[in-house]
Amino acid sequence: PVGGNTGTTVGQQRLIAFEEATAIWGELLDTPVEIRVRATFDPLPCTADEGALGGASPDTVVSDSPNAPLAGTWYPAALASRLAGEDVDPSSDDIVARFNSDIGQADCLEGSGWYYGLDGAHGDSFDLVTVLLHQLAAVRIPPVQADLPELPDIAEAHFSAVGQLEDEADVRILRALGR
Repeated sequence: PVGGNTGTTVGQQRLIAFEEATAIWGELLDTPVEIRVRATFDPLPCTADEGALGGASPDTVVSDSPNAPLAGTWYPAALASRLAGEDVDPSSDDIVARFNSDIGQADCLEGSGWYYGLDGAHGDSFDLVTVLLHQLAAVRIPPVQADLPELPDIAEAHFSAVGQLEDEADVRILRALGR
């Protein structure tokens, strides 16, 4: 156990930290549809001095779902589901996330490590809850994907509205964390 996290194994501590981050997002998001996230810890690119902590992306993008404000525009499934008021792709997770299992080893950001506490007292370690909040925030707009048809990009169409929401959500996240 560390920093309010009652887990007694690394796996339990990771799960509890993940549940904390998703609970924070759950309080901030206005959606009637459950957002499913598939997360794993795997070795990611890393050296002793720099490396990837993690990453997340939409698992599925859809266009022309019910109530979508822009026809022919690709939306992450979680957003499309929120707009439709129902899960538009119940067979898939909405978000996939990978985090670096090698953090803190001699060849991966040596001298650091993951902090699994819930209190933000991470010292020189990487606060998993904060990294999770950041990565989950990054998937609100789909990345440009070369294999998708040439259609309007949601990021361009909603840049100002989404930018405003991101700023407000980021402030609320920091307040929720007491940071």
